[in-house]
Amino acid sequence: MVHMPYKGAAAAAIGLMTREIDLVFASIPAALPQIKARKIKPLGLGLPKRNSAMPNVPTIDESGLP
Repeated sequence: MVHMPYKGAAAAAIGLMTREIDLVFASIPAALPQIKARKIKPLGLGLPKRNSAMPNVPTIDESGLP
């Protein structure tokens, strides 16, 4: 994995949608519009428990990566 610095969540989301990058760690408020529009797919949440905004998205821990 190679770190690709972006100037903000919006630029990182564009990089993800254009496949310039393969994944991004973003806050829920920054990523939620693209998730709801089905432009990006959440794989897991880096939180101790699931979030009410995305109840069907597992935590990274639930996915087997403690």
